[in-house]
Amino acid sequence: MSPVLDFVKTLHLQPTWEDMTPQFNLTFCSLSMSNLQVPEVAYKRHIEELEHEMTQIDERKELIAAKQRKEKEKIYIIIDKPKEELFKQKEHVERVRAWLNIERNKIKAETISEYLQFYIFPRCLLNEIDALYCVHFIRVIHDLVTPNFSTIICYDRLFSDISYSLASCSENQAIDYRRFLESLLETIMNHRHHLFASAKCYCDGLAQKRRDMIEESQFHSVPERPPPTSTSNNSNNNAGTKMNPIVTPTIGDTNNVNHHPILSDTQPTPSSITRSK
Repeated sequence: MSPVLDFVKTLHLQPTWEDMTPQFNLTFCSLSMSNLQVPEVAYKRHIEELEHEMTQIDERKELIAAKQRKEKEKIYIIIDKPKEELFKQKEHVERVRAWLNIERNKIKAETISEYLQFYIFPRCLLNEIDALYCVHFIRVIHDLVTPNFSTIICYDRLFSDISYSLASCSENQAIDYRRFLESLLETIMNHRHHLFASAKCYCDGLAQKRRDMIEESQFHSVPERPPPTSTSNNSNNNAGTKMNPIVTPTIGDTNNVNHHPILSDTQPTPSSITRSK
């Protein structure tokens, strides 16, 4: 492996390798989509089609018994191959994940920008398969709980401003980049249910004081605002305009804010504000 690593070091300038390792570069470039995910749905669909074809042979009464048996033997031979391939593919993906679990410690904390610049952006613009590979690679690194890799910072730098990235893409590259971002958003939506658990653990002390906190079943939907109970007759307002009643904070709400780990650190507000004319 030393000759390969020596060649990898020539791909970038020496200051680049201060934040990255050639081993991680080689790991990212040598893997493909089949190393990270098993197309189990496609395998099972193909196996079900073969099994359905076997049942159709039994229903064909015009075939003699010898020919039916011969056709079934052919399907049995064919159906064993995808089952064996599926089993081997699962074993291979497990070995790759075990290998990445060892290599994950070679990622440094300052490599998010270099990781996106030298790895993700160039490869996700090649084709749709490579775009999906980049998404799954980020997902695998996240699932392995990589110590020095912040998934939130990675997503923030990807979605903060995409205008410059899209402006430098051709039409085909923009299509592949769209598929990359779309798959990333699907991943974020899949991880959304973890937000409630994190918020509940973080606000455990507040939850003990407030029994009217939002429930988990209501976390994924925004509750509708209740209709106003009264109509304001103020002459300064337009006719027919409904004003919602002002809800004054209670003492319990004030105590919860004072004991909140974030909201309690409020800055003192000035008593008067001078406006320059």
